[in-house]
Amino acid sequence: MQLNFWKKLLAHKNNNGSIVTRPISKLIMSNSKNINGNFILFYLDIVNFSKFEQLLGLDTAKTVLKYVNNQIHSAFPQMMSLNNNELIIDRVMGDDFIVLCPNSKYQDSELQNIAITLSIALKENINKHCFTQTGWTFDIRVGFSLIVINSMKDLEHQLYVAFREAQKVAHGLLDHKKVGLLEEFKKILHTENVNAVFQPIVSLENGSTLGWEALTRGPIDGHFHSPAVLFSFAEEVDMLYPLERLCRKKAISAIGDLNSDQKLFLNINPGTISDPNFVSGETLKYIDVIGVKSNNIVFEITEHTDAANFPNFRKTLNHYRDQGYMVAVDDVGSGFSSLSTIALIRPDFLKMDMSLVQGISYDPVKKALMETIVIFAEKIGCKIIAEGIESETDLNTVMDLGVHYGQGYIFARPEYPKPNPEKKVVINILNTDLGGKRKFWRYTIPVSDIMEKCHTVGRRVLVKEVKEFFSSNPNEAGVVVLENNKPLGIVMKQDLYQELSTLYGMSLYLNKPIETIMDKRPLMVDSSDPIQVVSQMSMSRESSKLYDIIVITSHGEYAGILSVQTLLDAMTRIQLEYARRANPLTGLPGNKMIEDEINTRLSAGENFSLIYCDLNNFKSYNDKYGFEEGDRIILLTSRIIQHCVNKYDSKNSFVGHIGGDDFIVIVGCVAVEKICRRIIRLFDRIIPQRYDPLDRQHGCIQGKDRDGNDKCFPIIAISMAIIDCGDKGQASSLQDIVQLSAELKKYAKTFGKSVFTRDRRYKENQSRSAFK
Repeated sequence: MQLNFWKKLLAHKNNNGSIVTRPISKLIMSNSKNINGNFILFYLDIVNFSKFEQLLGLDTAKTVLKYVNNQIHSAFPQMMSLNNNELIIDRVMGDDFIVLCPNSKYQDSELQNIAITLSIALKENINKHCFTQTGWTFDIRVGFSLIVINSMKDLEHQLYVAFREAQKVAHGLLDHKKVGLLEEFKKILHTENVNAVFQPIVSLENGSTLGWEALTRGPIDGHFHSPAVLFSFAEEVDMLYPLERLCRKKAISAIGDLNSDQKLFLNINPGTISDPNFVSGETLKYIDVIGVKSNNIVFEITEHTDAANFPNFRKTLNHYRDQGYMVAVDDVGSGFSSLSTIALIRPDFLKMDMSLVQGISYDPVKKALMETIVIFAEKIGCKIIAEGIESETDLNTVMDLGVHYGQGYIFARPEYPKPNPEKKVVINILNTDLGGKRKFWRYTIPVSDIMEKCHTVGRRVLVKEVKEFFSSNPNEAGVVVLENNKPLGIVMKQDLYQELSTLYGMSLYLNKPIETIMDKRPLMVDSSDPIQVVSQMSMSRESSKLYDIIVITSHGEYAGILSVQTLLDAMTRIQLEYARRANPLTGLPGNKMIEDEINTRLSAGENFSLIYCDLNNFKSYNDKYGFEEGDRIILLTSRIIQHCVNKYDSKNSFVGHIGGDDFIVIVGCVAVEKICRRIIRLFDRIIPQRYDPLDRQHGCIQGKDRDGNDKCFPIIAISMAIIDCGDKGQASSLQDIVQLSAELKKYAKTFGKSVFTRDRRYKENQSRSAFK
């Protein structure tokens, strides 16, 4: 069915062998005021008529069609209680007919009965005539659709959609129960009765909020509340695109402020990219209204249909990329999200389907798939988002595998207004060893150490009293509203003055309680939260709240506040301290931080294993290949160690760089040997590739020893000494660790190859024979 038909019908009567009483435009204009724009479109189909035409010829078929047309024209006015001039009857193509008439009284259930009655009546009259003339009988299918026409602007499109709906009803693709639901669905679209909720997408490196995915919910307690039901029905009745347009509009208007680097993820079907309203810049119009830029928007391509089926899809997508929009592929690993789709779209983000994420911690196949996709993503320059993370074990696993971002109930459920991720999960991310490298804030200062005092007021204090306080105290930026020493909200001076400066601000609010205009959702943190965590949460706020005071509580009661300036000053000091203590080559914690780590663990009574790593024959390599290549070996070694630690024990591990070619690793006692074996396997496979082919073939290089004598030095190997620390180990102090590591390292170097040694003696046994 082509829209050209409607253009023809809108312009003039169709005299192609059919009866048309009035053009559509005149019919609608003459009846729209009386019937509030309500019309019915009927569709009639003669089943298997093409076969009849092939067997009996075109002339006989035309005669039958003319008779059918007359019967329709005779039956409808009587059945619908209308005059001929209130109807449009037309044969649109072949044996398909349409009837358009105004509707002032009929409901769905009545129209269903009318359609059935018409089908029976027409079939009886037509078959009685045709059987005597041709020996054939026909089945007549009748479908219908209700139309609400509010303007002539989109009339052609509305009629086409109605035709398709009526056609589906007639052919049994849309049953009578769904016809009733269709009216409810259309009402949802007409009244824009959907709501946007948002779920955060969180960086698994630093816990910051990348952005929010916009999700849709239908009317509460209605049939279409579930998004799965809402979108499935829309697709079934060919109304997915108008629903998506509405959802985009609602999401953009509800998202609120975004920081310059935060994103709003909007779900879009591939076919929507070719939708005329989408191409015409409707999304850009919406985001301009709320002050969001195109680079804040990510089009999340939902793969219910293959993107390759849509012509000019990539060309159109590139057009939006040129405007600054970003693109994500949703549900990678299910549906049509194949490698060919990824190659076609060239996305900025790959969103891994929850079926590949949930249970990944104990499924080796899922781990291998995820690890492969992470490597693939790095090669094509995009980022991975793991969807559906609900457990801490799955979160830790995807972090271990190098996934960039996460989304799921563990961070927050979809809500409005947009929620921030759970604080305890952010702390877990910040404290987790990403890439084997312990974050420098593991043992850092709590926010209570930099807490400030702030003026507080009760919730019933009048607005004018708070205004007077700010006038008398110009250096105060805000106040905290309390009840029974529990914080209810905050009032920032600039927000109060802005509210009162509106046209009726003074008269409306001045004598009202302060609770009427306070911010009821300020950032609140516990006094024990680390400064770095609070900093991440603070910087993830809406831009309009970025410099609001932060409320600090202790056991649920008000304790104080923190200004953003104080917070930033503290963060700067911490980062400078870390930079001062870190090794400048690898960026790993240096000697002082290593000592602090060991002493803190011993003081806390932890049992752990310490690995002292040292390179054999590094000096000879450095002498021949130069310091720059030597530094590359050091860096490569640090990455091998970090990778292996991350793979087997990222939760509570630490990697430090003493200096030169010496490293310290702290891990759990169970995983330590597995980590050492993995380090040796990778090291011995990768490091020889840094030698010239001839040296690699000989397995050594010529150089001079410390006494200046010529000597053949083997390829660099790694020696590792394992010391078990704590109550169950051999070392209970830093001095014990230094002594044992020196002894074990010396023993390991005697093997002349990559090896690890472990002292298995009990503390009371002073024998030195139990090396491995």
